[in-house]
Amino acid sequence: MNFPISTLKITTIISAVVLATPLSASAATFLDLDTVSPGTSGTGSFTGTLGGVDVTGSLLSGGSSAYNIRAIGSTFADSVIDIAIDRLVRTHKLYFKGTGNREQGTEKCPNSFGDCYNSSPQYSYPNIYTPFELLTDQVGYGKSPTTEAAILEIEFSEVVTNPIFHVTNLDRMVYDFTPSGLTLGDLTLLSGNGGNGDGLALDTTNPWIVDANPNTLAAVAPSVAPPTTGNRSAYGSVQLNGTFTTLTINLISNPANLSGDGGAFTISLDEDIPPVPESSPLAMLGVIGTIAMGTTVKRKLTQGKKKA
Repeated sequence: MNFPISTLKITTIISAVVLATPLSASAATFLDLDTVSPGTSGTGSFTGTLGGVDVTGSLLSGGSSAYNIRAIGSTFADSVIDIAIDRLVRTHKLYFKGTGNREQGTEKCPNSFGDCYNSSPQYSYPNIYTPFELLTDQVGYGKSPTTEAAILEIEFSEVVTNPIFHVTNLDRMVYDFTPSGLTLGDLTLLSGNGGNGDGLALDTTNPWIVDANPNTLAAVAPSVAPPTTGNRSAYGSVQLNGTFTTLTINLISNPANLSGDGGAFTISLDEDIPPVPESSPLAMLGVIGTIAMGTTVKRKLTQGKKKA
């Protein structure tokens, strides 16, 4: 005896199969800082994670003391770290909201409640940053007038592929990736506020991230969208093509202006999610047939039990 399957059940099966077989996708992972130790060459450093990769960075000894990693704060040139969340995870202590007391154990948030708990909105502008992130950490830096260079070294516990370097308020400093073995062709400017001779740019010869016009300054707060016209500092995203366990970056003054500067950066990775084979009409028919057979067998067994 045949046992029909209702149309409603077949439709449900097809929908489940289609929804359960997504296409390949990717997810952006941003640098999540754990610590920031402000200081000049030989002392300034930071640690964090990038997805499942441990990250350590420092200004190497022997470089110019005109460059420094800045302490945690709330301006465009300060380091920003979601301290409350990180300490909550590490110490397993309860974080009380609404009590007016921002103390976390024996440590206190250095800024307002929002700065501690939510990190920075600096990289949340999709027309400037690729990818963008609503709230994330950043490493802030300062630079005094100088003709000398400092060396920033960033180490990864595992190989990373095509990391994306995001900059904010770049003016009179240059990120030079020559020590990392890169050439100009290895840098891809993904997005930014450059155009008409100002804003984010790549040097025409060297693997440098620069402000096209370091003589114009227009710093804005992280909560304000970076300007894209008129006088402006440089903001945006540059992909470093290749595989790396270490990035070694010369920090130098822009040859067009040796004055001081202050800004910040972060790093992201695009992590691929393995694709699931796409569904096909034959595959779905096979699934439906298998389920239909299972339903029929189940009904026969049930029917047999009832007769017994």
